[in-house]
Amino acid sequence: MRDKMPNPNFGAMRIVGLYLLIGFLWILFSDQLVDLLVSDQALFHQISTYKGWGYVLITGMLLYFLIKNHTDRSIAGEKWLRMAYDAAEIGAWQHDHATGLFHFDERTRVHHGFNKGVYEIPFTEVLARVHSDDLLLLEEGIVKATDPAFGGYYSSEFRIIHGDGSVHWLEVEAHVSFEGVGEKRRPVLGVGTSRDITASKNADLQIHYFARLYAALSQINQTIVRCNDQQELFDSICQVAVEFGEFRLAWVGLLDEETGILIPTAEHGAGGNKFPFERVDPGKLTFRDELIGLALRSGRVEICNDIQVDHT
Repeated sequence: MRDKMPNPNFGAMRIVGLYLLIGFLWILFSDQLVDLLVSDQALFHQISTYKGWGYVLITGMLLYFLIKNHTDRSIAGEKWLRMAYDAAEIGAWQHDHATGLFHFDERTRVHHGFNKGVYEIPFTEVLARVHSDDLLLLEEGIVKATDPAFGGYYSSEFRIIHGDGSVHWLEVEAHVSFEGVGEKRRPVLGVGTSRDITASKNADLQIHYFARLYAALSQINQTIVRCNDQQELFDSICQVAVEFGEFRLAWVGLLDEETGILIPTAEHGAGGNKFPFERVDPGKLTFRDELIGLALRSGRVEICNDIQVDHT
């Protein structure tokens, strides 16, 4: 069961209500009591003065304890909320739609990779760090959330690129508040949380990676048993690698031992991808120190995890 957070309006009304009640009872009954006990007019005025000072003292002490109790409850609630945020490693932020500024706490700063000491930045600079493959979907979510016709909530997972080039996955939850009515209703403030889910995403990708490799190997084994023709085997293996292994391109090349030229004999690519060379000369500088040349010279399996560096 979830406990309700204290309502700050109720706390303020409670303080004012008790103050008015005690003031009303003091004025009503203290005057009647003094009038009953004191007949001397001069003494009556003197006691009334003391009574006024007593009222100020007592109500001042009452206000102190009431406000302190309310403040302590608010601080305790904020501390509890911060502990929950820290336990979940959640950051908090605000987006002021009028100024276009993005305000955030220390953890959100770390999530987005902003410089130390920076806790306010134009929202356009936040979007500039979003991975290009995720930007369109995120912008669509923001447009929908800032439309009064929808609930003002949005949730998104996207990649952010830090200044050092590292890529981090973030999970963002947000709520947008509006002001105005009818056609004049517009968004004024977005508040939300961010959480770094890079480790979780990498674990999911690793599981998916091994699952698709297992599926590809299983299909290749079946292909080897089924095929009797070499060309059919090469074509089928390339197709399996793309369709089950989810590779962008797979190709097979045979080395002509007389010329030393590697001739592609089978290929299959996703989305129309094609092997860009009709023949490969491992002796040329273009290939000699790259993946193909290394594999031919070493006689071992060579693996590349960065095609931006090893183009072949």
